[in-house]
Amino acid sequence: MRLFAIKRRTFALATLMILAWVASLYSQGMEVTGFGRSRLGFQTDDSALFINDHSLEAALGWENDDTELHALTTVTSDGDGNAEFELKEMYVHLYGDFLDLRIGKQQVIWGKADGMFITDLVSPKNLTDFLTRDIGELRRAVTGAKADIFMGSHRLELVYLPVFTPSLLPANDSIWYAAKELPVVPTMKETSMPEPSLANAEYFARYSWTGSIADIQLLGGWFWNDTPIPTIVDREITLGVGLTGITIRPEYYRSAVAGFAASAPVGPLLLKTEIAANSNQRLSADINEEPEGWQEKNTIVYMAGAEGSLLGATVSIQVMQDIVLDYDESLSRDKLITMATLAVSRLFLNDTVKSEVFWYAGLNEMDSMIKPQLTWMPGNGFQAAVGGWFFLGDEGQFGQYSDNNGICMSASYYF
Repeated sequence: MRLFAIKRRTFALATLMILAWVASLYSQGMEVTGFGRSRLGFQTDDSALFINDHSLEAALGWENDDTELHALTTVTSDGDGNAEFELKEMYVHLYGDFLDLRIGKQQVIWGKADGMFITDLVSPKNLTDFLTRDIGELRRAVTGAKADIFMGSHRLELVYLPVFTPSLLPANDSIWYAAKELPVVPTMKETSMPEPSLANAEYFARYSWTGSIADIQLLGGWFWNDTPIPTIVDREITLGVGLTGITIRPEYYRSAVAGFAASAPVGPLLLKTEIAANSNQRLSADINEEPEGWQEKNTIVYMAGAEGSLLGATVSIQVMQDIVLDYDESLSRDKLITMATLAVSRLFLNDTVKSEVFWYAGLNEMDSMIKPQLTWMPGNGFQAAVGGWFFLGDEGQFGQYSDNNGICMSASYYF
């Protein structure tokens, strides 16, 4: 109990420090926005409480004609009283007549797809709770510099990241942890992060043209894959028995991408498309045929979608396909993976109530994830929401979580 009290005092102290900092900066002309939020989540099969957190987030901004300073901080406490402080973003943004420069910790958002990450590859993801978080909360910030060069309707964006930032994955004891089936229990070694250096830096570039008939983007990147691939580094063979042990170390590796994205209004619809050609991707394979447990392949991923209004609701439909070139039967995945999404949202009662649903459908295994939510927005910064996530199927990317159906409630105050 004493440890719990200490943790609670730590959370309270961190919260008071942020509030005091916000108040002092506000008095000096800083713009301050943010929110406080409490969430509760239950699993539907046994009513087990698996989300119980309270958070305070503050965004601080100051700017003049050619400079912007921005910081985004969060303090969070879980149901066990564990407090965590995070500096989500902190950067300086310099504005010019034809050149903008942003330096520091920042999010970089690319792509046209909703809920999919095809050409949106710069910022890694927080996947500790799979895809149950709001889309805006899935991205993590990266540390580096971004330059935007403008010339009329043309724009060139260059990104340099000297510090590698990985995606966050579920812990081994999480309900979202999906272990690969192996013939023996592996020994796990800790992965090593790419060291900050010029040789290990990541580079991205994107050209955009925005006109009255379309928005077109061409992009490319040379980067570290932010999700490590499990790699077999040692095998134990027993005479007369065979394989009795393996040692696995997750490894980050270099990838390259070239892509295209576009959107265009056509009548009442907004049509969207993305395509990414990925090289040097490591894909899990049969460990009996591949010494390291993976093969290096090139893939093509593309999406086509449309968005419009129907009976007062905003409706979006997307279809995505992921294709492995030079496919080999030893790979642990299908040559072609097809997924579709459907998003529907509508406002009611003088825009004080919003209903929305996002549906992922895996067409290979016929599995799905459905995320409905109802939000009440009476005004004065207050919001209350109830939603959930429900999985259909027994196998596949979504069906593997068929026991993880849940309902989540939240209350928030925005300032």
